[in-house]
Amino acid sequence: MERSDTISSRLGRYVSAHRLAAFCYTLCLLLFVALAFAAAMHDRLPGDLTLSLRLQGVHGKLFGDAMRTISFMGNDALLAAEVLLLAGGLWISRWRRASVLVLLTLVADGISYIVKELVSRPRPSAYLVRVTGSESTPSFPSGHAVHFVVIFGLLAFLVPRLFGRGMFVRALQGLLLLLIPFVGISRVYLGVHWTSDVLGGYLLGILILWPLAASWKEKNDANREAKKPTPIARRR
Repeated sequence: MERSDTISSRLGRYVSAHRLAAFCYTLCLLLFVALAFAAAMHDRLPGDLTLSLRLQGVHGKLFGDAMRTISFMGNDALLAAEVLLLAGGLWISRWRRASVLVLLTLVADGISYIVKELVSRPRPSAYLVRVTGSESTPSFPSGHAVHFVVIFGLLAFLVPRLFGRGMFVRALQGLLLLLIPFVGISRVYLGVHWTSDVLGGYLLGILILWPLAASWKEKNDANREAKKPTPIARRR
């Protein structure tokens, strides 16, 4: 009877957690689809221009240099090289599952490109905002935002699970997460994206990151449950 109650309790918690996760994921998906349709119909959304002009009104060489540096970190070739090196290092260190997950983040680039072509939203015009640099791909969603959520979000998820929860690990995790909002700010500041492009990138990034993180958690939970002694075994 005790064993049956324990199994029922675990099953109930499992179902409740998965229902909540499914609801949150569906909500993100619906928000992204709605934003993508709006972006396909309008070159910019209400508030986009105002937010861009206000952000570009922030002056200071240090701030401008920081924005350009963070944006450069999202360069496709640079990020791909970083992902391959990191995945290789994890593989050599025998963290094979983590290595595969990191390698799978490259899928985000292809998904982002497909959505960009489908929505086909033009980049912000130099007649409206100060545009720094040139981009050849459509504007929605922000590929930098997608990449940072998927890559740095996954690393922030994996770091404490691979190295424990010490002070250094927490600081590193915080730094990785801090890069995510700042890359969105940098893209708007440089005039290559509207705020709605960045929000779309964040939502798409979450939709890609979620299954990667969930697959790790599901496997770990299954391994943990398999190692737990049964109530009968504990009584012995």
